Amino acid sequence: MENHNDIYSDIFTIIHTKDEAQQCIERIGELLNEVYELKGKTYEKLIREKLVPSLADVLMRDMQLNGFDLSDERHCIEYFNGLTNELRLAKTFDLTLSINPDNELLTLIASFLAEAFPKLHLLIEVKINPGIIGGAEIVWKGKYWDFSLNKSIKDWFAAHENI
Repeated sequence: MENHNDIYSDIFTIIHTKDEAQQCIERIGELLNEVYELKGKTYEKLIREKLVPSLADVLMRDMQLNGFDLSDERHCIEYFNGLTNELRLAKTFDLTLSINPDNELLTLIASFLAEAFPKLHLLIEVKINPGIIGGAEIVWKGKYWDFSLNKSIKDWFAAHENI
């Protein structure tokens, strides 16, 4: 079994936001509570019951590809604890938009961030502020950038106040 965070990279193609990560952590907690009392269920069935299908598929594929045995309780617990830890340690990319982004837009943004920062596991913290009109405000590593339409309009008028 590998012991580094690359084994969890595919999970970040499914989980894009801090909220999704928190929901996943909660579901994994429920799953871990039931691992000790399978009551005739297999780990695969338990995973499929507790997680959304796309996440369950990626998770089980990653487990198998990285040498985690789905029939071994110790392997399952090790994988779930590691995944929970990776989700908690993921860097946060703060993004303020004027609209509530749909999954397609979040996937596009997450794909862009994964290409820009290939060695990081990033989660997007989405905030909605209709006052920015369009564009985005970004906070990354404590730095703030304003790419909003609201700021662009204000800047344009400030630069052309003599018109």
